[in-house]
Amino acid sequence: MLAQSAPGDAIEEVVVTAQRREQQISDVPIAISVVSAATLEEVGAKTGASLQGLVPALNINATSSYGGSPVSIRGTSGLGGAEDPVAVYIDDVYTSSGQFSVTALSDVSSVEVVRGPQGTLQGRNATAGALIIRTADPEREFGGYVRATLEDPTAQRIEAAATGPLGQTLTGRMSFDWLNEDGWATNLFDGRKMGGTRMHNVRTTLLWEPVEAARVRLSVNYQDRIVSQPSVRWAQTTIYPAPGPVTPVGTQTPQIPLPAAEQDRYLDGKVVNLNIEPRNHLKSPSVVLNAQYDFGPATLVSVTGASNYINEGVNDSDSLAMTDRQGRNAAKYTGSAISQELRLQSNDSERLDWIVGLYYARYQATMNFDIFNQRLSTPINQVSDFHSDQTNPNWAVFADGTWRLTDQIALTGGVRYTEDTKDFGNTWTSINTDTGAVLGRVPFDAPKRTWTDTSYRAKAAWEPSDDVMAYLSYSKGFKAGGYNAFGVGVQPGYNPEIMKSWEVGVKAYLWERRAFVAAAAYDNLYDNLQVTSGVPTGGVVITNAAAAKIKGFEVEGELRPTPNWTFLANLAYIDGKFSSFPRAPNILGVQVDASGNRLTNSPEWQYFLQAQYRTELNADWDVRATANWRWRDEIYFNPTDQELAHLRGPANGEAGARVSFIYRPMDLTFAVYGNNLNDSRVVANQGLTFSYPQAFFNRSRVIGVQLEKKF
Repeated sequence: MLAQSAPGDAIEEVVVTAQRREQQISDVPIAISVVSAATLEEVGAKTGASLQGLVPALNINATSSYGGSPVSIRGTSGLGGAEDPVAVYIDDVYTSSGQFSVTALSDVSSVEVVRGPQGTLQGRNATAGALIIRTADPEREFGGYVRATLEDPTAQRIEAAATGPLGQTLTGRMSFDWLNEDGWATNLFDGRKMGGTRMHNVRTTLLWEPVEAARVRLSVNYQDRIVSQPSVRWAQTTIYPAPGPVTPVGTQTPQIPLPAAEQDRYLDGKVVNLNIEPRNHLKSPSVVLNAQYDFGPATLVSVTGASNYINEGVNDSDSLAMTDRQGRNAAKYTGSAISQELRLQSNDSERLDWIVGLYYARYQATMNFDIFNQRLSTPINQVSDFHSDQTNPNWAVFADGTWRLTDQIALTGGVRYTEDTKDFGNTWTSINTDTGAVLGRVPFDAPKRTWTDTSYRAKAAWEPSDDVMAYLSYSKGFKAGGYNAFGVGVQPGYNPEIMKSWEVGVKAYLWERRAFVAAAAYDNLYDNLQVTSGVPTGGVVITNAAAAKIKGFEVEGELRPTPNWTFLANLAYIDGKFSSFPRAPNILGVQVDASGNRLTNSPEWQYFLQAQYRTELNADWDVRATANWRWRDEIYFNPTDQELAHLRGPANGEAGARVSFIYRPMDLTFAVYGNNLNDSRVVANQGLTFSYPQAFFNRSRVIGVQLEKKF
C-alpha cells in the first residue's frame, strides 16, 4: 500500500480516486497501490524513475535517449515514447508516459498505481494500467514549506510551497522546484561530468468555492528540464576504415560483447568515453481546469487540459569517442494537446453508484530527426533526415456502475466506446554531406485511419466483514494503431493491440487493523502487441507480434506491531512470454522466430522491503529512521537475441536509508539519507543504434543532507 500511516496503533485507511470517485482503498475491487508524499520523501523519490520497486509489478528503467524510458506494469511496456500502454494522468489529464521517468514529483500529494487494463474509466492507452498523480491542493490556512538538499555526487535542490486564503471563497497555492545536478559519470574524452539534470518547475493552483455545491480548481504548470544521458556501446565494434579506399565492413559485431575488463572499467569506474554529450532539453507549459457542481443526487464534473512541449536533444548514437568516424543523432519534437472530459456521477447511494461521461482530445506532434553516419555504418558521409507530422483526434463515451446486491456482494460493470483517428505524413531524405548530393527522398502521406473499439469490465466483490474484501474481474483494454515516424515507404503503420485480463484478488485488515495485506493473481492474453526493434542504419521499426501470454501474482502489505515500528513489503512474480512472434526482426534486421521468448522490461521476480522506527527523544525532538531494500530479477531489452548476456539487464538490488530529526517547536526537520548505498552498478536500460546496443546505467550511490522548514 505504501501510504505510510500516521503514528498510532492502527493503520489509517487510504482514500483513492482511481474509479473517478473517492473510495477507501480496501473497498476498491482492483489491484491498486498508493505512494504518499511522506513515502516519496522517505525513499528519496525525486522523479518518476524513483518509483522503481516501490510498487509491485511496476518497472521503470534508467533514462535513455532524449529523456524517455519505458514504464512497465505486469510485464507490459512500450518504447518510452508518446503512446505507451501505461497511461499517466496528472490531476486527471492524460500525459505521455515516455517522459515520466524524468518528471519531477514536485509538491505531489500522492501517486496511485493501478494494475491491469483500465480502459473503461481511464481511457486511451491504459492497456497495462495507469499512474494517477495528484498535486497538492490549496488550503484555507496559511502554510507551506522550504526544503534545501545537498547531495554527493554534486547536486543542489530547493523546493518550496506556500498556500493560504486569497478571499472569502478563494484559496491559492504556489510551488517551486529547482535542481542543479552535475552528474555521476566522468567523460574520459573531455573530463566533464555527465548524467546530471538541470530543472526548474513552477506551479500555481487556485481553488474557488463560491457556494457549498461548487468547486473550481485551476492549475498552471511550467517545467524546464535539461537531462544528460551518458551511454556506452555495449558490444565490440567493426567500422569502415579512415578516408581512402572503401573496404566493405566485415562481420557485424553487435552480438559480440565488450570484454569483461572493458565492462568493469565503465561500470565500476563510473566513466564513459563520448565525443558528444547526449542530452535533451524539454520545455512544457500546461493548464488543468477542474470544475464540479453538486446537484444533490449527482455531481457534474468537467476536466479541461491543455499543454505544449518542445523537446530538443542530441545523442552520441555510436557511443564512441571517435571524431573522424562517428554516428550522432539530433532531434526536435514539438507538440500540443487539448482534452475535455464531462462526467455525471451519482453521489452516495446505498445500492447503486454510477458514472456516465464523454471525452474528447486532440493531439498534434511534429518530429525532425537527423541521423548522421560519418563512415560508420555506411562507407560515405551521409545524413538521413526524418520529418513527420501527425494529428490525432479521438473521442469516447463511457458508463460504469456498481450495484450492491446485498451488504456483502457488489457487481460492477463498465463499457467505453472509443474512436481514434490518426492523420500522418512523413518524409525521409538522405544527403551526402561531403558533396551535398541528395541520395534519396521518399515522401509518404498516409491515408487517414480511424480505429474503433468497445472496451469493458465486469467485477464481482464480496465483503464478508468490514475488514475483508475479495473480488473477481474480467476486463479488456485497447491501444490504437498508428504510424512509425521512422517508417519509409508504404508500410510505416502498425495495428491496434488488445489486452484481455482475468484477475482475482483479496484485501484484508488483520490484527485489530495493525496489519494490511492485498494480493492479486492475473492471467492476461495480449493480441497484436506493438513491438519496437532497431534498424542497422538507424531508427526503429514497429511491428505487431501475433500474441503474448502474461500471468503472475503480487502481494503487498503494511504491518504496525507497535506505534513506533512500521514495516512495508511487496512481492511480484511475472511470467510474460511471446506465445507467437514468428517474424521478429533481430538486432541485425533479420527475421527470426521469437515465440517463447520473454517480454521486454519484464523481471520474473521483484520485491521491496522497508522498516521504519520513530520515537520521541524528548519534549522537543523526534527521530525517524528508515531503511529499505529493493530488488528485481534480470530483464531482457530485446524480443530477440535473448541468449546474449550483454543484451540483458542483470538482477539488481539497492539499499536505501534515511534518518530524520524533527524539532517540533519550529517545525524544523534535518535529515541524512542515502540511495543505492551498496553502490550496485548495472546496465539498467538499452537502446539499439545502428544495430549496436547502447547501454545506460543505473545511478551510482547518492549521499544527501536535507533541511526543511514548515510554516
